[in-house]
Amino acid sequence: MYYNGVGTGMKRLFLHRTNGLIARLPRSPTLTPPTSPLAAMLLKCLTMTSVMWFGVTASAARPNVNIGSSRNSGHQSPPLSPLMFQSPLVTAEQVKSSLAESNKSGDSKGRSIKFLDSSWHLDKSRDAKKEFLGEHLPGAQFFDIDAISDTSSPFPHMLPSATAFSEAVSALGLENKDEIVVYTTQKCFSAARCWWTFRAFGHEKVYILQGGLPAWQAAGGKTETGPAQARPSRPPRGLVEQGGNAWLLQKQGFQAKLQADLVYSWQQVLKVVEGEEAEGQKHHWIADARGPPRFNADVDEPRPGLARGHIPGSVNVPFDRVFEEGDWTRFRRPAEVVEVFAAQGVDVRSLSKERKVITTCGSGVTAAALSFAMVLAGADVTAVPVFDASWAACTLRGRGSEGGKEHTRVGQSSMRKAVKR
Repeated sequence: MYYNGVGTGMKRLFLHRTNGLIARLPRSPTLTPPTSPLAAMLLKCLTMTSVMWFGVTASAARPNVNIGSSRNSGHQSPPLSPLMFQSPLVTAEQVKSSLAESNKSGDSKGRSIKFLDSSWHLDKSRDAKKEFLGEHLPGAQFFDIDAISDTSSPFPHMLPSATAFSEAVSALGLENKDEIVVYTTQKCFSAARCWWTFRAFGHEKVYILQGGLPAWQAAGGKTETGPAQARPSRPPRGLVEQGGNAWLLQKQGFQAKLQADLVYSWQQVLKVVEGEEAEGQKHHWIADARGPPRFNADVDEPRPGLARGHIPGSVNVPFDRVFEEGDWTRFRRPAEVVEVFAAQGVDVRSLSKERKVITTCGSGVTAAALSFAMVLAGADVTAVPVFDASWAACTLRGRGSEGGKEHTRVGQSSMRKAVKR
């Protein structure tokens, strides 16, 4: 006999608190369910409570899971769902169609489309978060590339630790099974940075909305205003029919794992530059996304304290060239991207783990737009790593090239053998 006297408010409170407890339980890295004795005891209590309050049997609440048993040590996590979209660049029409189909029939794998507004402005007179509150896609969360970063680094918006990233995006209501669509209000390079960040932490199901918010509006997509409450991922259809509690006990939040081959450090770039100078042959390209005046040391850097110039041996591929002319929210077609890089001597179609394009810029944001464009053109993401600290690291940590002259900022050696004289 089930107790039916619990009000709706108490049920919601129970679900909210339970999700918080489940997210904090210790887990084995290879297991889906928590495995500690404390976890087993707590989950047993939660299951009994769910039976009493919601009328769900224990077997329905825990399908195919023997929580806390050492015999489960060989049980592997279920494979991730196939990608919902085949291209990392999606249109508003594609997203609307997928949303409509999912809402109509549900998703047997429990996939949910989540929106992230990753707008960011170098011009600090504009407030991207305030603009987000003024209008955003339904249920969207704001992804702040400055806040979700390594705040202890002397360089802006560097990648955070995997733990910090997991906590930050879990707070946005994201899980590993979610299909994440990133967009901006204008100038899509920060969407590329957000896309690359998720890829760097092992999440493949992340896409950029071609045309951003303006394209969504033009397609008749609905928008919202004000703060957006993080919404839970959709439970798998079969579990909904069982009452939903099985999904509740499996909810884990987002678990990040750094893919180190997608990120290049200052030391790695230094090794590439000095090594190729010594050998007299080029194994990798370094593509700088800044505009020609900055690349050629004709103007000062927008950030105070940074030297003029570029990394020795790098080529200049301004980020705006991978976007449609006059519209930085729309990426060019793959064939056009190949031509853009070919004009600078870079063969995108020949890239591999042994022959990469390391992208760089001022601080790692517009560099991600080059990497995304090359992936769009067919390159593997591991062949187009981003130099995370970019030119800021070259000038604040050591020495770069400035109009043919050496320029030292801090008394550390860097690129000392590769400086063009």
